[in-house]
Amino acid sequence: MTLSLTIADMAAQMDKLTELTSRPNVSLGVVVWRAQTAMWAPENFWIYDAEQVRVDTVPGQVRVKAPGDVGLYEQAFKVLSESA
Repeated sequence: MTLSLTIADMAAQMDKLTELTSRPNVSLGVVVWRAQTAMWAPENFWIYDAEQVRVDTVPGQVRVKAPGDVGLYEQAFKVLSESA
């Protein structure tokens, strides 16, 4: 599968991301590929609140609700945020 995006497509994506950052519940950062980065997220994840995280894996989405596991994703987000 080849993904082909035009400059206009990418500009539209950036416009949408810029629009989303005005929401109080959205945080967007770019983690630059560099040696100083403390960690890399092993998968994409969304922290909905203190009780639930959505994790995207190859076979599908997983909802994480165990308090200790949610806490781990909160810690990972903090580390990644500091690198962005």
